[in-house]
Amino acid sequence: MIARDQIIGVVLAGGRSSRFGSNKALYVHQGQTLLSRAVQLLTPLCSKVFISGQCDDYQQLGVACIPDLITDIGPLGGIYSAMLHARSPYYLFISCDMPYMTVACAKRLLSINEEVQITYWKDCRQSIQLFPLLISRSLLSAIQQKIEKKSYNLRSLLDTSVSQSFLISPEEDNNFANINYRSDIVC
Repeated sequence: MIARDQIIGVVLAGGRSSRFGSNKALYVHQGQTLLSRAVQLLTPLCSKVFISGQCDDYQQLGVACIPDLITDIGPLGGIYSAMLHARSPYYLFISCDMPYMTVACAKRLLSINEEVQITYWKDCRQSIQLFPLLISRSLLSAIQQKIEKKSYNLRSLLDTSVSQSFLISPEEDNNFANINYRSDIVC
């Protein structure tokens, strides 16, 4: 199990939310924003939590924000920026649009040995669920190389590293729901 003091948590909130119609990170669901819910989820698991995204939009939350050093390259830009900004052996990433994720699911990613560089989830069809995602600092140079080659596909990083996946049980399936449209939100 990776210790809490070796992990920095990062909520990825830099997307455009074009399908949602407004900044979904700031959407209030069940009394709190999707972004504050994600920060709250990471807090017990990580020594420090950051938000990766448009910092002007998120100052009112009182959580340090990391702007993307390279914009418009998707989640890889936020991951890269966070790893350059804050030194840590491990980083636990979650996207802001997963309001049903649980601490227990995210915590399971931490039950690995130190040789593993990246840990993720797969569903019953063996489809990869990218978030939450645990990444070792040892992958920083590989991420930098991908960016230099303009290869922004995060999934390809899974094939070129020492990885471990966990299988999502049928009971956990809803925890991985991703909110892209307002109609995706379950009241």
